[in-house]
Amino acid sequence: IALLNLYRARNVLAQYASAETAAMRGIAIYRKVAPDSDNLAYALQELAISYQKISKYRESIPLIEQARVIFLKNHDDMSSVVGDTYLNQGISEEGLKDFDAALKIYAEAIKRYEASDGKDSLTVGYAINNIAWVYRRLGRYAESEASFRKALPILEMKLGPTHFNTNKVYINIGIVSQLQGKNDEAIRWAMKALTNLNKNLSTTLDDQRW
Repeated sequence: IALLNLYRARNVLAQYASAETAAMRGIAIYRKVAPDSDNLAYALQELAISYQKISKYRESIPLIEQARVIFLKNHDDMSSVVGDTYLNQGISEEGLKDFDAALKIYAEAIKRYEASDGKDSLTVGYAINNIAWVYRRLGRYAESEASFRKALPILEMKLGPTHFNTNKVYINIGIVSQLQGKNDEAIRWAMKALTNLNKNLSTTLDDQRW
């Protein structure tokens, strides 16, 4: 646990090489003393997420798949923790530009989130948002807009209309609207987001996804 806490601290500080070393040592201990534990599965998945941050998407996938195998021993297939592994694998597939695989895997995450958390859960909203991003990257702007609009009511309900993440969706609906030539719609959504973001001047837009 101490090694994994060290990994998290170094990861936050972007010291990825030393964070990876700490995480691998922690994983090795868990493999020896608790090979089928959730702790090992979480540690594997955390390392995978760390790899995603430095674009080591291919290396992250086996770790996520190992975590899923462990979670399936301890939880129902339709549980949210299993859903998380599909969401994270979808991110890696998207990073590898295997967009068809990403769409299928995100759909698997949504099925599990709907079963475990409910159809209007925030986890479902986030997964739908990821699908919208894949469609946007594929140039399938109408489908991207439809997916952003599907995610939006969930975020508005769970987070509120002025929340940072909700406003990112407003912005992205505006962008894909503009890419379809719907300029009036694009302006309307951009102004909606701007009005809300001006209420929170500490908000940044460095990452359009979140």
